[in-house]
Amino acid sequence: MPPQPLSSIREHPSRLDIGPHTLRQQPDLATLVMDVISTWSSADLTVVELISNMLEADFEIVAIMLGALRSAEGKRAAIDATAKVRLAADPELLSLFEAVMKVTKASRSRRNDFAHHVWASCPDIPKSLCLIDPRYMGRFFSELSRYRRGVPKRTPVGLRLQSPDFDYSNVLVFRKKDFEEESKNARRAARLMTDLRLALDANHPASAERRALLENDPDIQRLLRQQSTQIPPTTLGR
Repeated sequence: MPPQPLSSIREHPSRLDIGPHTLRQQPDLATLVMDVISTWSSADLTVVELISNMLEADFEIVAIMLGALRSAEGKRAAIDATAKVRLAADPELLSLFEAVMKVTKASRSRRNDFAHHVWASCPDIPKSLCLIDPRYMGRFFSELSRYRRGVPKRTPVGLRLQSPDFDYSNVLVFRKKDFEEESKNARRAARLMTDLRLALDANHPASAERRALLENDPDIQRLLRQQSTQIPPTTLGR
């Protein structure tokens, strides 16, 4: 079972503690959080090496180029664009690349959440940590600030002045087993990235072996089958 919203566990929690101290209070869980982040840091270096091999460019130059792209979406777009150009002559390899990226996307997104979202704890749920999207925190504190300043909010029925209620459905509760699952997913993603880098390196002696490993992965197999049954856009309407 994936992490659950706090509202589904405690409809009215007694308290929610927010701040950097929450991780220090749960060192065992914090270690698992950092395991996911550090594993993906290593996987990202593998991606840099993969792209530098595709471009036949210096590793440092590619690392600086990708590092200059501040948003995760921008980096993914640059990586995907590179693969589509460099692997255009081999549609099967391009499909394999795209399948690996899709399979590892959820773990990468979770790493980003762990690194950039807001950590909290709920005394009602021991041995757990909570994670909150900072965008929701921004909206909530904006409403709270308006309330404290006495600024009414316009609604379809007129003006009102009401203290905002914190929506606990925006709080995800992670227990040890959840973190262990995310750690396992991150390690699998790192392994798939390494296999992909070697599979795309035709000069590497293990290239064929790593490609076979990827193609035999059940999740990648499923995506490859889906891609093979899709009708190319250029044939529609003929």
